[in-house]
Amino acid sequence: MVMLPDVATVELAVLGPEGVLAGGPAIVADMSTTAPELSERIAARAAAAGLSALDARGWARRACGWA
Repeated sequence: MVMLPDVATVELAVLGPEGVLAGGPAIVADMSTTAPELSERIAARAAAAGLSALDARGWARRACGWA
């Protein structure tokens, strides 16, 4: 589960060479307030690795006009 402040930090923590998806079986729940496109990239990379991803953003998505 990640709840990080920006796209670059989430990308490194999840998609980076030592990120969550590099470590084997996992379900990634991204609770960060970032652009929806990042969640789509995470989901695609997870699916390619046979893993699962969940976009678990809360209130900020709607407040930012991303709903």
